[in-house]
Amino acid sequence: MKLPNDVTYSLGGISEQVKQMIFDMSIAVSFSILLVLLITSFIFKGWIAPLSVLLSIPLALSGVVIALILFQGEWNLAALIGVLMLTCIVVTNGIVLIDKIERNRKEGMPIKEAVLSGTLSRIRPILMTAAATILTLLPLAFSHNADTVISQTLGIVVIGGMITSNINSLIIIPIIYEWLHKNQLSKQNIEVSAKG
Repeated sequence: MKLPNDVTYSLGGISEQVKQMIFDMSIAVSFSILLVLLITSFIFKGWIAPLSVLLSIPLALSGVVIALILFQGEWNLAALIGVLMLTCIVVTNGIVLIDKIERNRKEGMPIKEAVLSGTLSRIRPILMTAAATILTLLPLAFSHNADTVISQTLGIVVIGGMITSNINSLIIIPIIYEWLHKNQLSKQNIEVSAKG
């Protein structure tokens, strides 16, 4: 019996497959962050809002690292899947927050008032999303099933990231958004005074 010429065989084993999957997931996370930056910069027509949204990702990753250290977890495929999930949730929350602030500014509010009003109006939906996600993943985080892809590590990563990103995004993102806008306004004022 003759085999087709295009059939190939690999003896890499499971460890090689896992390494390839981790590499692919790392590329997916990086690509998703780049797409978020491009899409949000197009929607918000500038770079200040997207940069403010993207700041929520490292804030979430700090929680991931702390959670993995506390629960003695390890970076594996499940952790990377958790980071990818977390990136989506955190960016969505950041967009909801920044979008409300941008709308307030378009209505004529001063920057400080727009930031404060927007943040206060978005606390409830953001915290409700976080609470629902955390409560859903608590059984997984306290399970001892570390052998499969859907494992304890995934639950720990998402919960740790959600806690820190929500606390920080409701405090740090509005502050940085306001600071970036004030810097932009001061640069514009300097340029106008230089021309005059």
